[in-house]
Amino acid sequence: MYKNADVSWGGFQPVGQTLEEVHQAFKYGKAEKRLLPAGMKICRLHGFSQLAPGTVDSTLLTAWWSPYDAYDWDAGIQERRKLASHFGVSTRELSRIVMAVKEDWNSLAYLWVATLTQPINVFFGIVAGQARSGGGTMRRDASVEKSGGTSRLAGNNAQFYIPNLLFSDIRDSQFLPL
Repeated sequence: MYKNADVSWGGFQPVGQTLEEVHQAFKYGKAEKRLLPAGMKICRLHGFSQLAPGTVDSTLLTAWWSPYDAYDWDAGIQERRKLASHFGVSTRELSRIVMAVKEDWNSLAYLWVATLTQPINVFFGIVAGQARSGGGTMRRDASVEKSGGTSRLAGNNAQFYIPNLLFSDIRDSQFLPL
């Protein structure tokens, strides 16, 4: 049986968030269970250049990821970089909008790329739009990323939610500056 095979959309306990908050991060509160293969590259926008000291195989990782290469209807991060260049904005700026990462959540300074070590069941869906800020301390680096004029972030990109993801479930971690 593959990892998370017995986990349902309404039957897991998120770390650091409520189940309702996880569901609200997906358009219409819905995501589809998918089995990702071993060897698939995943990525996420990250505020740090490395993992926290003391990370070991049993360390629980964030559940929020995206496809690195094209997956289903998502073109992948390299195409997003090309699109950002075409629009004359940074990858950070475009990513913040389409991934709906609030300005007080994450600086988006790095792209964390990793490869799955085993097949894993995940939830795949569309990013729901969100408020641009949650009212906390700003983490957006204004010297490299402009803030848009709207109060909301559009979302509508693909995202994976991977419950129970451990450091041992990934390999070849890279933190690429954005």
